[in-house]
Amino acid sequence: MASSSPLPTREPLQAFPGFQLERVIGKGILQEIAWSPEGSWLIVETAKGLEGLAPETGEGVWQQPLPARLKALALSSDGRWLAALMGRDLWLWAHRGQGIERIRVLSDAIDPAFESPILAFSPDGRQLAWTVSNAVRRIRVPEGDELRKIFSPGAGWVAFAPDGETLILAGPSEVEWRRIADGVGIRRVAWALPPGERARTFALSPDGAWLAIGIGEEVLLYSGRDGQLRRKLPIGSRGIIRRLAFSPDGRWLAAGTEGGTVAVWEGAGQRLRWRHEMGEGAVVGLAFAPRDLRLAIAHAGGILEIRRLPEGTQEGRWEGYLEPVLDLAFGEDRLWIATYSQRPLEAPQWIVSLWGGHRPHGPAGAAPDPASGAAGRLRAFP
Repeated sequence: MASSSPLPTREPLQAFPGFQLERVIGKGILQEIAWSPEGSWLIVETAKGLEGLAPETGEGVWQQPLPARLKALALSSDGRWLAALMGRDLWLWAHRGQGIERIRVLSDAIDPAFESPILAFSPDGRQLAWTVSNAVRRIRVPEGDELRKIFSPGAGWVAFAPDGETLILAGPSEVEWRRIADGVGIRRVAWALPPGERARTFALSPDGAWLAIGIGEEVLLYSGRDGQLRRKLPIGSRGIIRRLAFSPDGRWLAAGTEGGTVAVWEGAGQRLRWRHEMGEGAVVGLAFAPRDLRLAIAHAGGILEIRRLPEGTQEGRWEGYLEPVLDLAFGEDRLWIATYSQRPLEAPQWIVSLWGGHRPHGPAGAAPDPASGAAGRLRAFP
């Protein structure tokens, strides 16, 4: 992996207000980013391997070379276990904060030609599931014992419900609920699809009460418990829905489209609180703050916005400074952004960087002082 010393950057990045470049975290095409709950850990994979960072400081804590190209990465909710699908194998590590210890390798876990698997831990971290071309496979953690395979040809997305008892398998045309204990089916529901459309984007509320599906230019909201369609939420914009996110308390649902529109609903879709056009190009990231009513929005055109709920009041906008965003997440008191670029210009190579900005301690909405030095540069919410 790259050293922790930032490489030379272009002038717009040096001038990026509200954030500082915490660290260049790798060279090579980035494959995956995994955030632990509330941003307490960040794990990034580039062409050179995995690196674990402590977002409190932005420092690299451990590194792990990889023997094959990574296809999927997952971190358990308690941060204890780390899993990766690489080549045709599944690797499982114990994540001990200051490093990782390999405990299992399951050979032939996936067809090497299958390019887009989904990997997920159960809420208690005791089970790991991943999609293959015609099924979902599962193992016990950390023993590695394989559980009954669930055949579901259409399943392209898998999630464990927070109740610890249910596995949800979703695909372009239908969704299934299965018992975690034995994989037996509970119910199956076909999506309400317009002609020629398919489900593309999925999100499960933190309490498991709602399953949101992006289909074309609207969000379909299903009950996470009985699979009944409750609401259709049109976003009223050109461009399919690309991102969906629930707030940590499940009260708010945000959607972003390929065309740059963001819409936010309150109360399980009962009320559209605001809708905002960010411009041409896709919304590539949505992140709710864990403990207050803020939403961070990243746009493919190099725009980052912070908006306060419920009104959608803009608390910060950065335009023309940001490189393309890979992912973003809130920590306890900081917003983290992973970006990528091709630098230096004379001999370009892929560079993955981590940016961080502290929450101001002054009154909400207070503007940063451009002359305040480092403290001013670290304010994320002007």
